[in-house]
Order: sequence, then C-alpha cells, then structure tokens
Amino acid sequence: MDDTTNISLETSDSNKQGVNKIQHTKSAVLTNKLLEKELNDQKDYSGRYEATGKNDCKLVLLIDGLKYEAKTNKRTQSGTIKVVKENTDTFFLFQGLLGDDRGKDIQGKYEDETIIIQNYGNSMNPYTRIGECEGKYLQLKKINNKSVKETPDSSKYALDSLAFLEKKSTLNIESNYKIIWEDLKVKIYANHSIIKEGEERLVIYSSNKDTLLNFLHDEGGKIAFPFAINNKDEVFINFFEVWGGSGFLSEKHFFHLDKHKYTLNKVKNINIKNVLKAVKTKFDITDSIYIKKGEFYKNFAFDKTCFNENGELPFTMILYNYDKPKLNKGLEGFKTINGVYRFEKLKRYTLKPTKIELKD
Repeated sequence: MDDTTNISLETSDSNKQGVNKIQHTKSAVLTNKLLEKELNDQKDYSGRYEATGKNDCKLVLLIDGLKYEAKTNKRTQSGTIKVVKENTDTFFLFQGLLGDDRGKDIQGKYEDETIIIQNYGNSMNPYTRIGECEGKYLQLKKINNKSVKETPDSSKYALDSLAFLEKKSTLNIESNYKIIWEDLKVKIYANHSIIKEGEERLVIYSSNKDTLLNFLHDEGGKIAFPFAINNKDEVFINFFEVWGGSGFLSEKHFFHLDKHKYTLNKVKNINIKNVLKAVKTKFDITDSIYIKKGEFYKNFAFDKTCFNENGELPFTMILYNYDKPKLNKGLEGFKTINGVYRFEKLKRYTLKPTKIELKD
C-alpha cells in the first residue's frame, strides 16, 4: 500500500514531458498445466539460437521448452511459443514478440536446428519485423542444446529455493539472460514465472543464493520484468504491476539496492490522493478532482526507457472535475498534470513528485 504522507510540490516554468500514442501489446499466457502438456507433446527445441552472418543488431533467441527470450541491441522480450505444423514444415509463433509496423506476433520457420524469420516484405506486401536488423531473412542457428547451463547445485537451488519454478526448469544462477545488475562481487538475477492467467510470481536473488524479493501478483494483469536504474551513486531496482484496458493502470514497486549488504529496501511511494490534494492547494483548485486512468510515463513504457538520463521518472496524470463534469473534455479531462518523480532520501528513500505543472 502507498503511504499517505502529506507533501508539498515544486513547480517549473517549462514542460518537457511528452506523451506519445499508446502501443497496444498482445499477451498470450499459458497455465503451467497447459505448458507441461505441450512440452510433453512437442519436440524439445530448447537451446540458444544466434543470428548467422553479419549480426549488427546482436539478435539472440533463448528457448526453454515453450518459453522464449528474444534480445537485440534495442529490445528484450519474453513469452511463449506456439508450434504450428503444416505437412512436414514446422513454424514458431513467438507470442508477445510484435513486429515493428503491424503489431502482430512474429513467426519463423524451424528447419534443421535453424529458425528463419522473413524480416521484410516487398512492394506488394510491405512490412518490417525487427527494424534494427538489416537482413531480409534472419537465420538463427542453434549453438547448444540447453537454453541455460545446468549443474547439480544450480538445479537444486532452482527447485528448492525457487519452488514456483516448473520441474522441467533448467534455471541456472549463472545465466546472463536473467542478470539485472552486477558488480565485481555479486550478480543480481530475476526470474519471472507465469503461474496461470492473472497470477504471476517474481523472484529477485543474488549469486550468493540469497533471495532478495519474492513477489506474488494475483490480481489480474501482469508483472513487467524488473530493471536497474543508476541515480548518482545509488542503484534502484524497479518493476511495475500493469493492468491493461481503458484504465491503463499500474503500480510502482521500486527498491534501493544496498551495495554493501546486497539487500533491497522498499522505496516509499506518495499516495495519489496526497498528490491531488497538494495540486489543489498549489493551484487554488476548489472543485473536487480525480483521475481514472492512472499515471502515464514516457513512451507509455513500463521499463528502463520511461526514466530520463538523470534516473528520474517523468509522469503525466489526466484530471477530471467531479463537481463540474461539464468542464471535462472527454478523454482529455479537465486539466493535465506533468511532473517528475525523484528518489530522495529522508529516513528512507522516497519517490517524491517534483516540477509539477498544470495544463488546460
């Protein structure tokens, strides 16, 4: 729950917060039982697949059963694979990995331990799948038979300490694909597990096998994968709970990383009601106001890109007038708040709203 501490707001003379169009994403979620059934019914395609030839975009696919993680130099996306067989041909539909200009799940053909993706269309049927990769046909060759290296110790740790993982999991704490922060002594990992639709678990742990956070999300929506932000000499590890639909609601979960003890400490959030109360006071608004669409962030993202270069979180909120609803201009509402959240340390770190501006 957010704290209800009273706050005062800073204002600024300029507004640099921009709002782009929302890019709707698809999500395809399989329950563990369905996933296990498909794993039993299908060939095991697990492994690391790397693009052959010139690979400036650093495209890599990591497949574990029917789960995948795709990485380039500009994006990271994970999800599930739907295997489609047509006669003797096998195709993968990477659910959640969306093409650049059509917003459809990317598919590839599987042949001789190689995945082939047609990256561009033609003049009659133009499209782009992965814009940062240049080739028209992207060929990813399997380079090993396991998506992550398995050792007796790491496998036992995954099954005992991270009990939510599937029995077939080959999670290894030395897998670079799960590292979210590291220094010379310790690596911090994250593992995101889908239990069933609307119920997910996130565990953050260290290479010392210490569990730093075990978080269960069971209220519908989804968990966005965690990421680290550097703010001056401090490190914050953050993730969002996100609920789609017209409300586009989210909840912030930010933690300060103690780089000496390697522990996570919860960052205090300011309750939205207190933000609105302070806005009313600062801008002499006497009518009752409310929001119904949550907070919006840069590029409507819930990852590292929504923060600015100073490790701050710009935000926008659309206000609605409760007392005088005729003043509301449809989806544009009554007024718009733009501001920036900063990490500030009082007794503990707090995410404080600053540089507040009010626009008609």
